[in-house]
Amino acid sequence: RMLGLSAEEVWARAEGWRDGLPLTGLAVCPCASTVGGGSLPDAELPGFALVLDSTEYGLSPDALTQRLRTGATPVMARSERDRVWLDPRTVQPEEEPSLLAAIEAALRSPASFAATPTRGL
Repeated sequence: RMLGLSAEEVWARAEGWRDGLPLTGLAVCPCASTVGGGSLPDAELPGFALVLDSTEYGLSPDALTQRLRTGATPVMARSERDRVWLDPRTVQPEEEPSLLAAIEAALRSPASFAATPTRGL
């Protein structure tokens, strides 16, 4: 279902995420979504991602991706070009509130951040 989204639909979702977070250091940037697996392991789709500048929060991109993976709601993000990238094609619409809460928690938590994983996005 998410693979069928147009680039414009992906952009709108990423914009909605950015607008839904009361944080700085967020941008929507063009990216390529890797389809992966099956008969198209290297196929890519044009799209957009929510991009986080973790340095605005005193974190390296790797530290932020670690926080996102180990939070109460694990989130898979990629670290690329000194930023953290979240692809809307990897998140179902009903998971968006949990995603936004996880991003906010990861960026606003103290350096001793640790949580018990429950269900991933």
